[in-house]
Amino acid sequence: MPWTLVQMCSVLESVRNRGRTWIDACGQSEGSRLRCRVFLKRALAGQVAASADLIPPQSAPKSD
Repeated sequence: MPWTLVQMCSVLESVRNRGRTWIDACGQSEGSRLRCRVFLKRALAGQVAASADLIPPQSAPKSD
């Protein structure tokens, strides 16, 4: 089952907030690691736009 953008945004938040690696966040299976790594690379390159309505308010980054 492919990950949704909401799930991926959640992973990005948890990785950033806890200092975890993408392997920690995405699991150990080769398929999920590969998908997650590709997504994270794109997200970090600014190719994935995470709009405010996709991320729950409590995990939205602080603007200050």
